[in-house]
Amino acid sequence: MFLNFSHPLAQDRFVSFVILSYKRPDYTHNLVNSIHAHCDYPFEIIVHDDHSDPDTVNSLITLRDKVSTLILGGSEYNMGLASSFNRGIALATSKYVIF
Repeated sequence: MFLNFSHPLAQDRFVSFVILSYKRPDYTHNLVNSIHAHCDYPFEIIVHDDHSDPDTVNSLITLRDKVSTLILGGSEYNMGLASSFNRGIALATSKYVIF
């Protein structure tokens, strides 16, 4: 179902998941895999990592085939919860966003 649409989808025909990750790649991997295993509705996944250490970033890079968008680092400091969500929402293309 993920990225295999047989026709263009309107913005109200799928859902956007915005996932924030900061130094917890195992939880992020589990969540992405769970969405793929259990979501029965078309979706996109946006993962935003907020300036984690290099080991975490390298682990998250392995998700690139399972997510629509992967945002890594992007600044010299931790942006915080609200700014990170805003970056993720700015990239969401659905009318419906789940955090």
